[in-house]
Amino acid sequence: MVGLKSYSYWEDVSTHLSPLLFNIYHSTGTGKFQPNDVGIQQILKHIISSEAAIWFMKQAEKQLKANLNKPVQLPTEISPLHDASVSWVCKAYEFFKKNPKVVKQVHARDSFDSFSD
Repeated sequence: MVGLKSYSYWEDVSTHLSPLLFNIYHSTGTGKFQPNDVGIQQILKHIISSEAAIWFMKQAEKQLKANLNKPVQLPTEISPLHDASVSWVCKAYEFFKKNPKVVKQVHARDSFDSFSD
């Protein structure tokens, strides 16, 4: 049995997968390799989750105003959540529609020329 210290992952890779090119990139490279993931989806998810939080708080507030002694039960059924989520996504869409510079800036940064370790 080969000891862990004598095993070389890179030697094994180069022996068995020599036709493939392996490059190691810095962890901050996500913005370069997946600009939509960092620059657009992150904003999209933030807007949707913020709108969802506001909606759930309003639901709880309605129930509390109706009866302070009754425990709050937030909806978990598909229908009300589906109907509400459409407005959350629309708010995110409206943000990007009003701010096209955000999308342009994301794609202006996706050049590999400026990537450095």
